[in-house]
Amino acid sequence: MWDSSTIELPTGALTQPMGLEPHARPACLVVYSGAETGRRLVLEPGSSVIGRGHGASLYLDDPNLSRRHAELQVSAQGICLRDLGSSNGSWVNGRRIEQPQWLADGDRVCLGKLQLRFLAAGNPESAVHARAWHLANVDGLTGAWNRRYWRDALATAVRLAAQGGPPPAVLCGDLDFFKRVNDQYGHSAGDTLLQQVVQRVQARLRQGDLLGRLGGEEFGVLLPGTPQATALALAERLREAVASQGFMLDDGTGGGNLQHHQTMSWGVACWSLERADAPALIDLADRRLYEAKHGGRNCVRG
Repeated sequence: MWDSSTIELPTGALTQPMGLEPHARPACLVVYSGAETGRRLVLEPGSSVIGRGHGASLYLDDPNLSRRHAELQVSAQGICLRDLGSSNGSWVNGRRIEQPQWLADGDRVCLGKLQLRFLAAGNPESAVHARAWHLANVDGLTGAWNRRYWRDALATAVRLAAQGGPPPAVLCGDLDFFKRVNDQYGHSAGDTLLQQVVQRVQARLRQGDLLGRLGGEEFGVLLPGTPQATALALAERLREAVASQGFMLDDGTGGGNLQHHQTMSWGVACWSLERADAPALIDLADRRLYEAKHGGRNCVRG
């Protein structure tokens, strides 16, 4: 299952200078090649399997990896890498490992052709990599994941489902009549509204759900391992969360705040063999969002 918690920082870290205190610098592997260059894999205590199969706790989407490629053991003694009989091998500092290998700060790790670098706990480069990666993958205005990251995460979830993993669901949501806010009160008020909507929606998502800003006032939610009925119920909760309480915006005159009532429409789609790729899933959710817009807005279609 796609798990962003291994690479996520608090949203506040994106708008404030990031400190380099040791607690912000856990041991990690940083990806140095391939489509996920810059991604930081935080190494938690215990055993973790690296691979491209849906059972891997540290999933990396690289065709040269085996589904269960290698295992990392994190303990008080250090961090040990063990190859799991992979097709393309595991390497440390240019040498293929046949036995479990203890890692040292700065070691170059290759899994097949995928290049990584090990940073021990306390290495200040860890926080620097984390900040750079987030600036590249998080929407700067709202704190939601940006379009590219979100679509890549969906593509990964779909590939895992095709391997027998949990089938994902997708929600596409759009703020109703958002242009009126910009036209009447200005773009600053529109930006404030987008930020407040994201905060309200994010607060009602489950751990592991991914909220992305797909463009303008349109958002997507990736729901790993979620059946249709659950996805519809969650979309309804998100719709109600936006519509049930007003938002405070600047009235555009500098004279004070006004309470604005906002609604949001949602379309829901779930993965199946008939919709076996990410574009087909997004297209279906978009069509259902379109139905919600033409069905009176402030509703859910799925």
